[in-house]
Amino acid sequence: MNIAIIPIKHKSERVKNKNFRNFFQNLSLLEIKINKLKFFKIFDKIIISSNSLIAKKISKKYNCNFVLRKDKFSNNITSWSDVITNVIETSRLNK
Repeated sequence: MNIAIIPIKHKSERVKNKNFRNFFQNLSLLEIKINKLKFFKIFDKIIISSNSLIAKKISKKYNCNFVLRKDKFSNNITSWSDVITNVIETSRLNK
């Protein structure tokens, strides 16, 4: 099974609302990424991992799985490997 994981934070430190505001053709960066992954048809499942309820709403709109990520794993301090490990553990990919 091929699984795509999109880790996305609610807040960006440099650009306000970066991941969720309209970016191109009235789509957010998250929606653009989802559409690209779906276009290639190589993933059986797309998982959005985020601490954002906006991301949860978008994942539902595009029929993607959503995993609520704790704020501890949605900052610029926690190592990327810890974030990905947490995403895998909380999304039941290892079951």
